[in-house]
Amino acid sequence: MRKIFTVLMLAAAIFSGVWMVGANLKSGNSVSASSDNREEICDTAYNKMWLDSIPYLIENAKLLKHWAYEALGDCYANGRGGVDKNIMEAIGYYNEAGVDIDNKLSHSLFAEEWKTLNTLLTGIAKKDLSDEEALKILKSMPAPRPKWAEFLKKILLSAPNKREHFILSSFPHDLDSEETLVGTAYLEFSDSEYSFEKLLREPEKNLKLIRLICKKISTFNNLAANDLWLQILHNPELAEKYAPLALEFSYEADRRGLLTRYTIMWLMNYVDSSGLKKCQYFSEEDFNRFRSLYSPEELENLKNVEGVVDTAVVLEEEMIEEAR
Repeated sequence: MRKIFTVLMLAAAIFSGVWMVGANLKSGNSVSASSDNREEICDTAYNKMWLDSIPYLIENAKLLKHWAYEALGDCYANGRGGVDKNIMEAIGYYNEAGVDIDNKLSHSLFAEEWKTLNTLLTGIAKKDLSDEEALKILKSMPAPRPKWAEFLKKILLSAPNKREHFILSSFPHDLDSEETLVGTAYLEFSDSEYSFEKLLREPEKNLKLIRLICKKISTFNNLAANDLWLQILHNPELAEKYAPLALEFSYEADRRGLLTRYTIMWLMNYVDSSGLKKCQYFSEEDFNRFRSLYSPEELENLKNVEGVVDTAVVLEEEMIEEAR
């Protein structure tokens, strides 16, 4: 079940206006993400004036601020901050915040839709729901049904041996993030050879499809980058082939504030071990930001494979302790 929900939680839609001035819909004020007093406001975390400023929140998500992830999730769950409500974007940011996603979405504008989506995907994955039962639930949804519901209906109406082909042939078309997520999730828990996890085992061969999925579900960029960096970490001879791809996916995740601590660790290990001086994706300012996220001891450890793994273990233990 953990793998199933990893697929579900890692979905997010593309939001490209990171550099724009955000509007606080509650106050009507405009706020700039580059304000001189941003650090002071950052320290107060939940300053209400900034909670609906998407650019400011992404700036702080890039610093791994959990409150920023949660606030971004709230914006997308309730259609605030100048963005439309988007269940997949909300799930992606809530997942990074480490909050109770079910509780959050159950008290949002997505309450009924989330309940249905959760019931359907969980039931299909665990094989507790037959196709007929799932179709009955979809039919009972009030019109107009969301696009993901119509796409799942089409999948279930396809012959079982043709569903994989139907999903793959649909991906190049104009699906939204929710439809893409449902299709990707179905491939995952049907153990298809085209599940995202298996696509990453041969990234060069499957690059077109990986890029297509990542474009429509932006947090999958971090998943792809993390997997590629780990392959390089354990097999340095793959660096020449995989590092450019890992850098590309890392950048796409970072510009939406979705590059995680672990992926940054693998990235920094590569930068230090390869002696990379310039990068078409990241500036020296970006690398300075990454370095600011770690203590001097952690930075030293990131320069070698054993150290980066040890640091990951320590950070994971700290996260478990915080959760308690």
